[in-house]
Amino acid sequence: MRELITDPELGARTIDFERITETVDDKGRAVLVTVGDNAVGIIQPAPGEELERLPDADRGKDSIMVFITVRLTAGRDGEKPDRVLHDGRRYRVSLAEFWPGDDGYTKALAVLEEETPDA
Repeated sequence: MRELITDPELGARTIDFERITETVDDKGRAVLVTVGDNAVGIIQPAPGEELERLPDADRGKDSIMVFITVRLTAGRDGEKPDRVLHDGRRYRVSLAEFWPGDDGYTKALAVLEEETPDA
């Protein structure tokens, strides 16, 4: 599968994503830190049968299916969900399935985040 999701003839390209982690500042307060990274993969519109797997609150939102060569997270055990940047928009990973092995990859379903006006 990894050969397919890294093949430029099939639409593979560099995908930017963000990982949000919580750290403690010098005053002992929790601070969220966003770190950007990228990996090779393919982004497609999310098919209908996959949309049914989303939580109810996410089903009506614009969604994308991401196949990428790194592990993405939908957030669990205190982690925040990763964000995928696509066409100038930010998508929150809502479901992520990592397929391990030497050719490991992630299949993720991501939903468009609500855009907030600049303060």
